[in-house]
Amino acid sequence: KTRDVLNYKIANGGWGQSAGYEGDFIGVRINYEWGIGTYTIELKKDSSDNKGDWYGLWITNTSNKQNTYCGSIRFETSSKSSGIKSSGITWSELYYKADKNTTLPNWHVSVDEVLADNKAPISVTSDYNKNTFVGFSNIFTTNNKDVHFLMGPKVLTYKPAGKLW
Repeated sequence: KTRDVLNYKIANGGWGQSAGYEGDFIGVRINYEWGIGTYTIELKKDSSDNKGDWYGLWITNTSNKQNTYCGSIRFETSSKSSGIKSSGITWSELYYKADKNTTLPNWHVSVDEVLADNKAPISVTSDYNKNTFVGFSNIFTTNNKDVHFLMGPKVLTYKPAGKLW
């Protein structure tokens, strides 16, 4: 609920955003070349200052151990709250490169082994399944702790305004 760009740190090669089209928010972004494999995503408190706590995001490719810093956002502290308490959210967005002829890959994404303060959450859910798909529905594991879904050109989703992708 802020647009103050002093509340984010941008990684090398990344950029920030301050917008109000989905409520006031800030965000940090970075291009990342995903490949076939397994990745660890870590969101953690990396520092504090007199205004609040900074939380950064890192992506680690588990095959080559390459660790990429994506940026940090400050959550202001007050007598009522400090940092991230619950309902952590992450999402993935696919964008074409400058060459519109680049074929997007089909992805099968698994979100599993989610930990917060080294503890398993009560549940893990996805809003992705609220979309309407052609020939596909999300796959959830029976333990309600993992989410599996597909992304890519063969997964068609429709919104009231028409085809999303």
